[in-house]
Amino acid sequence: MLSHLFGHLPQLPWWNWTLQIVGLVASYIGAVLNARKRVDGFYVWLVANVVLFCVHCASGIWILAVLDVLYFRINLMGIRKWKSMPETALEPT
Repeated sequence: MLSHLFGHLPQLPWWNWTLQIVGLVASYIGAVLNARKRVDGFYVWLVANVVLFCVHCASGIWILAVLDVLYFRINLMGIRKWKSMPETALEPT
């Protein structure tokens, strides 16, 4: 049934789809944690970026692999900045 609905999707190995789902869920969790002003959201995003980088390289989607590297760098910058801020600045409102 799903192949009928999504027959146009590329035939990728199961591990590729699994890693895409892991990357998607981790990205969402990281965004939610950051929205709650929790620095650990950046760490979750780092994991998501590494996973998605591997998926994009294995799939030959090089432009998204470059984007994953840029996002990884942004997350490192966010961690550094948030760790230097006073605790009161990061308290949830």
